[in-house]
Amino acid sequence: MIDGWEVHEDDLKNDAGARPIALDSDTVQVFERHGVQQDKDRKEWGSAWVETERVFAKENGGMLHPANFACGSSKL
Repeated sequence: MIDGWEVHEDDLKNDAGARPIALDSDTVQVFERHGVQQDKDRKEWGSAWVETERVFAKENGGMLHPANFACGSSKL
């Protein structure tokens, strides 16, 4: 919790909530490289790694709080 703002997550109500998105090959390559780096980070952190299954996470895999995330932010 940050400044009284707690994040609440819930499962999708049904399969209709899950939608594929089209990505160009450059974006796919960026995500693939990012995944490779996260795998390296996971090994380096060992048992201290926090498994959140998030693409965008803290260095240790932990959840980024939405209050600390913004496009163009220097905090990334």
